[in-house]
Amino acid sequence: LRLELRAQQMAKNWERVLTLIPSLEKRKILDKPVVSHLRRQAHTELLKQYGHDLRTLRDYWQRLSADQKKDPALTAVAAQCFAAAGGSEEASRLIEDGLTREWDPALLSVYADCAGTDVHRQLAIAERWLQTHPGDATLLLTLGRLCARQALWGKSRSYLEASLAIESTHTVHLELAQL
Repeated sequence: LRLELRAQQMAKNWERVLTLIPSLEKRKILDKPVVSHLRRQAHTELLKQYGHDLRTLRDYWQRLSADQKKDPALTAVAAQCFAAAGGSEEASRLIEDGLTREWDPALLSVYADCAGTDVHRQLAIAERWLQTHPGDATLLLTLGRLCARQALWGKSRSYLEASLAIESTHTVHLELAQL
């Protein structure tokens, strides 16, 4: 089973990897954290694989269990795939739901990239988050990026500078330079 698992991973046959996981669990060949990582990796790769077609991506996302949909890492990948496939509104809603369940800076960092037609709504939601997470550098960066998309240059600069004051990162410097 271990050899087959490695072979399927190398062949990028992620559906088969997912079908092997129950056997690996049942026989206690791998520890739970390793199994969890394998499952996340397979779903991540399948999301990316299906990410070119919005309908297929939706179908695959719907097939995932409720627990898998709550995984911030999977949600971030799914949101990126939805945004790339033209489903920006779905992507932003996935992130909003995920952040409502559990605050995760990595998931938040994808939020500005999922800007669809209603950036104003996203901006309002992110500003509400600022009330409960005032010192979050990633949130301030996200707000700065959203404001820049709305051509709110002064507000964008304020948010980016506030983010920079909390945590000096390459990304914030780049955003400020582009602004």
